[in-house]
Amino acid sequence: MSQDDDELGPVSEEERREANALRKALEAGDPAPGSDAAFAAAVRASMVGARPELAAEARTAVVADAIREGSRRARRRSLRTMLAIAAAVVLGLAVPAALYQGGSSTPSITYGGPTDAVFEGPFVDAQRASERMDLIVDARTEDYFAALRGEQP
Repeated sequence: MSQDDDELGPVSEEERREANALRKALEAGDPAPGSDAAFAAAVRASMVGARPELAAEARTAVVADAIREGSRRARRRSLRTMLAIAAAVVLGLAVPAALYQGGSSTPSITYGGPTDAVFEGPFVDAQRASERMDLIVDARTEDYFAALRGEQP
């Protein structure tokens, strides 16, 4: 078995030409994007020992920049979290306080009037569910604002 033979059989002239073209493209250093040479260069670059080593000063500078940026992002993230918590606390305290202040002047809402008319009988079979919901919402809204104005149904 010769050096060019492998388990798939002898190497053809076309395969030799393509291999030489690939070798020349890799030796040229800047293969065309999407070519076999670019793929081979990417595979070669991904190998563990193929990466160029950075100088110690450059490596230290890169690590320091990464740490500085990470701590800056962490501060921003914690500031946003604290602001969100503060807003939730203020809102959580404001809602009960507002409800307590308006305790006696809040109208008691009793449904009647248009709402009762909606539920007195069955819905029309030809109505879609969305039409029924619109009818209920309109009636409830009318009842609510009538109660706010002090009107009785």
